[in-house]
This record gives sequence, C-alpha cells and structure tokens, in this order.
Amino acid sequence: RAYALAAYKSRDINELRHSLEGLKTIIDVELGLHIDYCREWGISEADLAELPEARATLAYTRYVLDTGNRGDLLDLHVALAPCLVGYGVIADWLNSRPATLRGDANPYEAWIAMYESEEFQDARRAEEAWLDRPPVRGHTAPLRRTRPGVPRRHSPGDRLLADGARSQPVTEPARERRQSRPK
Repeated sequence: RAYALAAYKSRDINELRHSLEGLKTIIDVELGLHIDYCREWGISEADLAELPEARATLAYTRYVLDTGNRGDLLDLHVALAPCLVGYGVIADWLNSRPATLRGDANPYEAWIAMYESEEFQDARRAEEAWLDRPPVRGHTAPLRRTRPGVPRRHSPGDRLLADGARSQPVTEPARERRQSRPK
C-alpha cells in the first residue's frame, strides 16, 4: 500500500516507474516468501489473511502510511528504507560473517537467499540511488530539512516494532498461535 501511495504522490514518469518497481518487488519477490514461509508452518494463504496483525506490524505500517500521507514522496521513501534498503544490508552483513550458517540447517535460509537475490539487491540499489539523487526543483529539499509533523527520530511505532521483535519467540511461533486459535 505504501508503494501505491508513492505512485500516487509521484510527480513525474520516472518517480512513477520507480514506485511501480518497488511495489512489484514487494508483491512478486517478498510477499511470496512470506506466504511460502507461513505455509511451511501449516498456515495457508487463506488462514494468513484471517490472522490479526501483530501490534508491532500495525505500528510500523501505520507509521509508514501516516508519514507518507502527511509528508511528501521523500518522507515516504525514507520511512520505507528500513525494509527495502535495511534488509538488503542485513543480507550482505550476514553473508560477510564466516559464522553465518547457510543451507538447510538454517531455518532462515530462504529469507537470507531472498534478500541477497539479484532481484532484491537491484531494487535496493535503485532505492538507494533514488534517495541519494540531488533534489529536483519543486521537490523536497535535502534530508537535513525536517518537515513539520514528520518525526525526526524514532516514532512510537519504531519502539513498538522493536519491542515486538524482541518479544517474539524464535522457534515455532506460528505453530504456537495455531494451537491456541479456537477451532
């Protein structure tokens, strides 16, 4: 939804194309991994659609959408950067560490492989280039300027996201939720 908002806020064909590529990366690359991963835990796509979102997920997605709605296109892309750019950087970091376990023995192998994939890394590099480009007349001034109403540092959503991530069990979280769901 945030990349659809980015397309809506685009001022020219290049920004529109960039937003479309970001949306396609999420739908065609990342979303499929999430669905496949849940399927391995016994959660179908239909079940996934019925599960309530975690507070941390709601906090982050609302923060991104609120930032995009209140701010301009740059504000929205900066709010999205932890996902598209951040996960690509994390994949690079994991791959640079000799201690990173790879292959079937790592339950997160599919995630690492997806985020290190050429397709995802191309999208990451395109986003970094878009964020690093010089300001265009009529577009947002450089990042050092803070827009009114757009948080400078961490939002309450960032805190909820971090707290939620720390509180989630690493092993078999979906199975536990599935067992506790009413029949």
